[in-house]
Amino acid sequence: MTNPQFITFTGIDERTNLYEAYVLQQDYPIEWGILCSENPKGNPRYPSFDFIKYANSALCAMSIHLCGTISRNTLASSIIPDIAITFDRVQINSVEKYYNAESLSTLCNQSSLIVQHRGTSNFDSPYSDFCDLLYDPSAGRGEHPDEWPIVNPPSGKLVGYAGGISADNVKELVSNDIMDNQNYWIDMESSIRVDNYLDIGKCRKICEIVFGDPVS
Repeated sequence: MTNPQFITFTGIDERTNLYEAYVLQQDYPIEWGILCSENPKGNPRYPSFDFIKYANSALCAMSIHLCGTISRNTLASSIIPDIAITFDRVQINSVEKYYNAESLSTLCNQSSLIVQHRGTSNFDSPYSDFCDLLYDPSAGRGEHPDEWPIVNPPSGKLVGYAGGISADNVKELVSNDIMDNQNYWIDMESSIRVDNYLDIGKCRKICEIVFGDPVS
């Protein structure tokens, strides 16, 4: 069994206790993910830009996940937006038709980039030469795929897995043969929420299942 390099818990929101989030980050190798949209439509998973900046200043390893219009605009302009430029990693949440190698290569020169892959084929994409790839056919809906693909990212790059991962099945996932000797991480969003708000207790339980006792 090969454990993930880290776990990304996605969906820091304005009710999240950032001190508890910081403490958990001292105990386990985790990255906090925060969703960013110009049109949140009242969804608590998408905090205000002011909170996004505050959370980034308060926590350690963080990724910002650009969604909707802001994601498409980033790909079209090949410029990382100001709200995202200081994050450790920037994830582009989009579909393959908006991706092109030239734009992604340019973006990778500005930040450590993650490209979300929602399809079920051609996961060994040419984009993996210069960015991390997240296999995420669920796209935040909490749906588990029928099978996980075997991916061999280039040296220095990571492959991520997301989609219906929870406390009930995470041990099975990290014990899967395809994870052996992989440089990978796992991402969770829907399963770590209560009433659509992130629950630190759920995150800690998953860390204990995967990593055991705190490493600090």
